[in-house]
Amino acid sequence: MIPPSELMFRKKHLMEFIDRRLSIKKLKTTKKVSTKSSTGPREKNVSIVVCEYTGNYEQKLLVALADAGIDVYAANPLFVRYFAKSKGVLHKTDKADAKIIAQFAQERRPKPMRQKTDRERALKEFVTLRRQLVRQCAQFKNQGEHAIQDETKSITEGLIKSIKERIKTVENTMETLIKENSDWKKKKEILESIPGIGPDTIRTLLADLPELGEGSAEKISALVGLPPKTQTSGKWKGKQRIQGGRINVRVALHNAAIAATLVTKKDNIFKGMYERLTKEMHKPHKVALVAVSHKMIKIAHTLLKNGTKWKSEE
Repeated sequence: MIPPSELMFRKKHLMEFIDRRLSIKKLKTTKKVSTKSSTGPREKNVSIVVCEYTGNYEQKLLVALADAGIDVYAANPLFVRYFAKSKGVLHKTDKADAKIIAQFAQERRPKPMRQKTDRERALKEFVTLRRQLVRQCAQFKNQGEHAIQDETKSITEGLIKSIKERIKTVENTMETLIKENSDWKKKKEILESIPGIGPDTIRTLLADLPELGEGSAEKISALVGLPPKTQTSGKWKGKQRIQGGRINVRVALHNAAIAATLVTKKDNIFKGMYERLTKEMHKPHKVALVAVSHKMIKIAHTLLKNGTKWKSEE
């Protein structure tokens, strides 16, 4: 049986665990070195390389391995930790992690991750960059409102202006990327026909949820983390909560749900659903918005799968 490989990627070193053997390689976090290191698993006839998500330090390695034609899978660190505890492993070191993730790969046999194209990687980076710039702009705006010194206010205003210009540049670059891709362009036209979904939500869905429009609606909802998780034990029944999933997509849908229900004055299916849940069924505001987000992503998935635009009930 071809052994899986586990890679522990850190800032200054790479730990490789293949078929009960652990090797430690001193590397710098550059794409050139990562590409060179990607030949190891192929030479050792490895079926798949598994690592943990670790603050994006793993990204260059994953790209290098994918470009080399090697199947890769990045595991959720939380799931790996649960797996370790199920094996009675409570201590945590880099060497122990390398071994436990190798066992995780051998027992769970994860499916290789979908390989992204250079254009998809670029869009995701720009979406992330815009999100960070918007957050920085809000921070400086809040700081400027409480500034006392005129010089501080002037510097803050200059920073805000500069960041807004950068945001505009990033948005124009993303729009160009989408227009140059016929598949993205068609998806954008469908998504923007749905009430509440704007440019920011569309870019987030294209970059962070490429599976949208493929498979089942239930699977897509689970990827986003919108289905409520039931909590019961014997006679005790706890509140249902949402957790896990792709947080950035969920936040974008939450904002879209607010736009479709509370911001717009036009009647639509989401606004009617929100009012029914809050006024007739007396559901909390946030619960209603989660339900609207859940319905919105299912509708978006169905429309993309069928290749049809949203038709208003009016």
